[in-house]
Amino acid sequence: MIGLDMTGWGGVFKDGSSMDKDEAILESTKASKRKQEEFETNKANVVKKNNLYRSNIPVANWLPKHVCQEFSNRIWTMHIKPWNVNASKFVQAMGNTRRKYGTNGEVELKVMDAFFVRIDLGKYSDPEHLWRLFLKMFPQLLHDAKMLIELPKVNEEDSEVEDKFWAKRGM
Repeated sequence: MIGLDMTGWGGVFKDGSSMDKDEAILESTKASKRKQEEFETNKANVVKKNNLYRSNIPVANWLPKHVCQEFSNRIWTMHIKPWNVNASKFVQAMGNTRRKYGTNGEVELKVMDAFFVRIDLGKYSDPEHLWRLFLKMFPQLLHDAKMLIELPKVNEEDSEVEDKFWAKRGM
């Protein structure tokens, strides 16, 4: 039976091969695991590259894509399942929100800070639901964020004023 497929997954072994079906399945599983690890490593490298690129851009000049990547990074560090920003409609929705309210990256980052302080992340496991909630709460948080940006920080006393400002709003 030379050349007969004895593995069930396309591998072809000749008679006298020391590899049996179980060993072939084990090898296939190991190969799949290696490929998954390579994929995750490459994905982590892309995230690092994006973060490095984004760190060289002033926050006020961030594009909606950059704001969405920051959002993704924050939920990723909060142990919510991995999620690809570009595969969702978040970037497009963030761009529409930016046009509607006339914001920039700096304001959106402050709104994001307020959002993550206000919500209980333990309730959420779906990143799609979380970004939709963020955009739904955006108008509510926008006013406070704009006021906070306009507060000049000169010394520690001003920092206390900022803390009181957010405490009054329950954040």
